[in-house]
Amino acid sequence: MQPETDRLMLTATDLKQYVYCPRKFFYGRCLPDFRPRMPKMDEGRKAHPEEARLQARRSLQPYGLEDAERRFDVRVRSERLALSGLLDEVIVTPEAAYPVDYKLASWASPSFIAQIAAYCLMIEDDWKLAAPAGFLVFIESGTVERVEVDAALRAGVEEWLDTMRQMAIEERMPPPASERERCEACEYRRLCGDAV
Repeated sequence: MQPETDRLMLTATDLKQYVYCPRKFFYGRCLPDFRPRMPKMDEGRKAHPEEARLQARRSLQPYGLEDAERRFDVRVRSERLALSGLLDEVIVTPEAAYPVDYKLASWASPSFIAQIAAYCLMIEDDWKLAAPAGFLVFIESGTVERVEVDAALRAGVEEWLDTMRQMAIEERMPPPASERERCEACEYRRLCGDAV
């Protein structure tokens, strides 16, 4: 492992892209000037500020938390992991902090779960406060899903980050997604020669 100060800084979004399809991370990191814009990306950017405004007025009942403070648009960073991110929201109680991520989706995909886990690890490193779980808010349905971040998920995040760094340093293109239906919604579909 490289010394912490020499490691390539990654983001929680990089991790989300990698877990969705390693090629998304590869293209975004190794060919950053070629990222096409997709309508869903613009929809998400527009929906997030409005969702934050609405969430600020809502109770914490869907989260099952009491005696808590809500913080919006929170930057977190872990020097240990060489990882950074921008959170939609963090709910802070006297004992713990819980990252909250707003999604224009209808279910907790593995990539969203990995991203929430990365936010938990960064909060713990940055704030020295426990972050045992996070929440996904599905904007369209208004539902909230709790994501428990156990030891296996935490270890998985660290392994993924090591693999991602090696891939980026070597500029080694990974194989295509094993679940080809993912290619349909991918902004890199036209760049990726294996896409159907």
